[in-house]
Amino acid sequence: MGQEVSPPKSVCSSEIVLKARTEGYRSLTLGEKIQFTLDLRKCEPAELKKAIKKEVNQKQLTSDAQAGETFVGKTSSFAYCVMAIILYWTFA
Repeated sequence: MGQEVSPPKSVCSSEIVLKARTEGYRSLTLGEKIQFTLDLRKCEPAELKKAIKKEVNQKQLTSDAQAGETFVGKTSSFAYCVMAIILYWTFA
């Protein structure tokens, strides 16, 4: 009938660290990025800290490379408009 106490979680496996590991660093809000940095500083084994950072960075690089393969977004839309205007002025 007593209250169950869950064991304390390691800061190396906090919710924010797990979110960064699964969804990438850019999926974190500003507050979560700060908490992620603080959690990694508190993470005890230096090898684990380096492995987590490397994993998150690699996942973000892969995600950025996939997003960079396609010409989409605000910048590309602007570029398409500029190219269309230049072609119009050239051939009009």
